[in-house]
Order: sequence, then C-alpha cells, then structure tokens
Amino acid sequence: MSKTERNMFTRGLMIIIAMVIMAVSMPITALASDSFQVGATVYVNVNDYLRLREVPQGTIIGQIARGETVTILAKKDRDGYYKVRVNRTNEVGFCYGEYLTQEKISKNSSAKSTKNDQLKVGDIYSIHTAVTLRLKKEPSISANYYRFFSDGEELKILDTKVQEGYVKVLALKDGQEGYAYFKYMTKIRDAETPTQSQNPEPATVVNTWYIGQRATANVEYKLILRELPSAEARALDYLDPGTEVKIVSNELEGYYIKVELVGSGREGYCDTRYLEPVMGEGQIVPQTFEVVRGMIMYVNNEGRLNFRKDPSFSDNVICQLHVGTQVRIVNPEITEGFVQVSTTSDGEIGYVQLKYLTINKP
Repeated sequence: MSKTERNMFTRGLMIIIAMVIMAVSMPITALASDSFQVGATVYVNVNDYLRLREVPQGTIIGQIARGETVTILAKKDRDGYYKVRVNRTNEVGFCYGEYLTQEKISKNSSAKSTKNDQLKVGDIYSIHTAVTLRLKKEPSISANYYRFFSDGEELKILDTKVQEGYVKVLALKDGQEGYAYFKYMTKIRDAETPTQSQNPEPATVVNTWYIGQRATANVEYKLILRELPSAEARALDYLDPGTEVKIVSNELEGYYIKVELVGSGREGYCDTRYLEPVMGEGQIVPQTFEVVRGMIMYVNNEGRLNFRKDPSFSDNVICQLHVGTQVRIVNPEITEGFVQVSTTSDGEIGYVQLKYLTINKP
C-alpha cells in the first residue's frame, strides 16, 4: 500500500469513528412527528387524562394526566398504540400515540384549538372506522358522550375549529349535536348537494336500471357502499370516483339499489343518484327519478309512442308521439305502467307508458 493510499485509508477510518461517536452520544428523540424511538421520553397532550390500557384497544388499567411523561417501550403498532411506562408510577401498558408529543406540555395549560382549512360548515362527512367511536358532549377524549356512532353514519360540519382532534357536528341520523373525532371522518359531499327530495308533495320514484347494467361512481369525493338500502346502514366500503359496479337486482328501495363491485365481487347497496351508467350501443339510459305533478318529461322511444285515453293496452289510442315530444305529468300515480300526462303543444290529456319517458331531452 502506498503512502497516499495509507493516508486516505486513515482519514476515512477517522471519519467513520467520529460518526459512530456522534451517534452514540446523541440523546434519544423522536424519529418523526408521528413515530417515537424506543426509549424516548414523551409528554401526554390531552385536555384531561389519557387512558392506559392492558393491550391496544383493551381494558383500561389507569389514566395519565396532561403533561405527565411516559417512556416508549416498543414501536407503534398498526392501530397507533405504543407500549409505554408511566414515569411517575412505573405502570406499564398501552396508550394511543396520537396524544403523545416530544414538546414539553404544561400541566396547567389547556390544549390548543386549530382551524382546519379543509373543513367547511355544512359539508357532509361519514364515520369510517371499525373502532367504537362516540358522539361526545365536549371536544375531549375524557368527555361524556351521548351515544355510539354507527359505521357509515353521516354528519354535518357545524364548526371548522378542531379541538384535541374533535370537530363539532350534527348527526343527520337523529339531529343530535356533539363532537366527533375528525381522523375517522371521510368527506362524501359538499353542503349544497341535496340529500333528499325537496318536492312539496310525495313523488313516485321510478327505476329503469336493469340487472347486469354497469355503472361508475359519479361523485366528487366518496360513494358509500352500504350493508342495507338505507342512508343509516353500516358502510361496507368507500368508493372512489369512477369505481365500477354492476347492478345485481333491479328492485329499488328509496334510491338504493343492490350492486356488486367489479373486480372484487363484493355486494352492497349504493344510492343510484350518484351512479353514472356505462352505456353500450343501442341501450336506453337507465334512470332513477321522482315523478311529480307538473314536471316536464320527453318521449324516448325508438319508434312512436302510443298516447292513449285510458291506462291500458286496449284499442284506445288517441295519437302517436314522436321521440323528443314534450309532455307534462298530470298525475304521478302509476297504473299498470301508465302515467297520466298532457301534451305541452295543445294540452290534451292522456296516458303513456312511463318507461318510455325521460327527464333529459333525447
């Protein structure tokens, strides 16, 4: 080995030794804001007390006050829990990492409130977690609660301020106001999107979807796949915009229809108002809509549509209506598939088969 090579080797070895010494002498700190190193001492950051559990999500064995310190004994598990030792009592258990911080917390100070710029008053969110969550009376993990949430339950945002991870909401299920933990909420629609019909009188909901028809989720955020045909039913999945489903039953309950996720085969119910049909050549566009008195509709038949005196197929044809002819609903009640309409051109009243009418001009 030449003198130059020996000098380079010695210099490199000294650099390596220096790096090792620095690493050993460094204090144990958190690796990142959401992950703490084993052996690190961290502070409890809640309004009142943080629960110490026997196992993650298990039996409560103690409480740790705001500002107290704990020592991390094991890496965070997939549910967000750390195994810790409470430094004041030497108790060992598990606590939720969301409420631990490296920054020193004063025991007498209160937790800060922050404003979430993503939140908008009136927006609709859904609870999505297998963990049992409560509708709290106050924005605190230790606060009393009104009741448990059901998975998939819909909530309206009442305030954009987030306190200890909680946000003020209105539960659409029963009108109860309270606080929900924002981490487990998914936005499903904006405030201005209607959730139900605003018609002043009862309407007839018409369904022309057929078994095997494919459709995609036509939403801006998420479309909920539910266990039962109800807005209060448990959420099975949250479908991204464009997710493809297949209709497996043409029986409509409210606006809900049974579908199957293309690819996985998982079945559930979706709101047809948020489904966009995937059309093949020559197919009639499937629809779900409310028929109310006075609404305008259009003839959507390949040939001509018989305009009849009575709601039957007997020989009582007044005339035949061309595709695109505009009619007005006189009576939304359906009799043997017929609905009473008037032609907007001359006001004549008669009956046509509702399945050949559409709300969009062809």
